[in-house]
Amino acid sequence: MLIAQGRYVFDVRGEAVFVDLGDGRNLIALMAFGPRAENVDQMISLWVEAYGHYKWDEDAWSGRTKMQGPIELKPPLIPTLVTFSDLSDPKTARVVYATGPIVRDQILSNGRQPRIVGQGVLFDELGNVFGPGYRFRRATIQMVSAGAWPLNIFGLSGEPITHAIEGRVVGLRDMKRWDEQLRRDSYDPSRLRVGSGTLKKEGWSISNDLFLAILARLQPRVQ
Repeated sequence: MLIAQGRYVFDVRGEAVFVDLGDGRNLIALMAFGPRAENVDQMISLWVEAYGHYKWDEDAWSGRTKMQGPIELKPPLIPTLVTFSDLSDPKTARVVYATGPIVRDQILSNGRQPRIVGQGVLFDELGNVFGPGYRFRRATIQMVSAGAWPLNIFGLSGEPITHAIEGRVVGLRDMKRWDEQLRRDSYDPSRLRVGSGTLKKEGWSISNDLFLAILARLQPRVQ
């Protein structure tokens, strides 16, 4: 696989989408997926899979396949939606909507074995948390101009990356302290852990050869 051989760079930068619902209520689309926001790697290939391609499709990564216009995200590509009762405390996060693989037990001669039977909504508490009339409608992603390097690094070319999450989630103004609050608890894989990396990514890379700048907008809508 070409990507595994080091021909591409993954450069992930961006932040979660914050929706102000009024009256101190909030809804946040994380840069993570699954019922516990445990899948943080999906963001790397989200744009490729959203347009219907295999996640390591060489034509898509090389730019030979054109992917234009907004496209609606389907499970399991819809980011985990959470709400905070206290935007300075990561432990007050609560999942209100999540998608992923649907697993059913399959009865075999040697016992029960889990089997993935499809993809769908695993958790939907929007109405229960925010009240009647609130439901998830859709999330879309759209490819936009990355601009010319190195001007795009400084926001002088292409579509600029939003930098506003710290103004909303005030606890992120000190990311080290935010993550330390989570580390104080003993690790439990069954619990939701909204680390700073699920809310904001400054950029991290794997391999080196081809730089492909990807900017994506997630636009969850509720009513």
